[in-house]
Amino acid sequence: AVSTKFFTSIMYTADGRCILAGGNSKYVCLYEAEQQVLLRKYQTTKNLSFDGILEYLHSGNIKEGIDMAEFSSDDDEDFHSKAKDMSLPGSNVANFSKRRVKPEARTKAIAFSPTGRGFSAATVEGLLIFSLDEEAIFDPVDLAIDINPTSIRDTIHKKEYLRAMLMSFKLGEKSLMSEVYHSVPYEDIALLCQQMPRTYLKDFLHLLAAEAASPPMEFNLAFLLHTFNAHAYHIKTNASKYLTSLRDLQKDVGRLAEDVLRLTENNVNTISYFEQMMSLTATAEEGRGDEVEEQGEEEEEEGGLGS
Repeated sequence: AVSTKFFTSIMYTADGRCILAGGNSKYVCLYEAEQQVLLRKYQTTKNLSFDGILEYLHSGNIKEGIDMAEFSSDDDEDFHSKAKDMSLPGSNVANFSKRRVKPEARTKAIAFSPTGRGFSAATVEGLLIFSLDEEAIFDPVDLAIDINPTSIRDTIHKKEYLRAMLMSFKLGEKSLMSEVYHSVPYEDIALLCQQMPRTYLKDFLHLLAAEAASPPMEFNLAFLLHTFNAHAYHIKTNASKYLTSLRDLQKDVGRLAEDVLRLTENNVNTISYFEQMMSLTATAEEGRGDEVEEQGEEEEEEGGLGS
């Protein structure tokens, strides 16, 4: 029934123009917020074993407004032979009114991707991902049994930094990716950025955006410089694919530039203050020197007159 359908999870898009809603229904609905218009609905399951999947019930099973398919259709003899299994707690009489209960098709939670080009829905059948991009979101072939934190750290000790970084991307642990990132020697940054495969360039830019605001500053800026020198044309021609990472980088680098500019201005003002103080001190010392010389000349003149 329509009265049993309601939303339990609601989320706005990044621009606030649309609302995504899911709940006690087989659909996830996308609404235009201002006009309150349904733009599209996404069906999360077609499994007929769930309750609420059929829009219209089979008329042959409807008797006096009741769907007889919900009740047991076993023969009486077989039904009574199973009465012990269906008995009520504390009673020797079977529960003959018991119906077959179907699980409900519903969505427990929804969330947009950072790019806004897809969303995920946690349903009774598992996690579903809807995306505008046709490329594979996750390729389990990339994972292997030998890709684990221990093997990645062993690869770092062998100084195979690019391979270690690609392995950390496949594993997907942020702390491990950061560990590999900071283990790269400064003189190897340019070569690593040049050899970075474009397949993992999006993950690499995500990592650079996450590390941009952390020290050391020169280390992070070197990664950015060599990455854009090596892949600028590809990033420019596929800007929509890397838009989220580029925005994060612009935000972090802009904040870093403001901090450096503020610190520089403070240092310039401090240096200017010291220069002025040194100039005043030198002028005062010159004045004292002139006074001493004048006093010496006066004493010599007085001595000459006295003799």
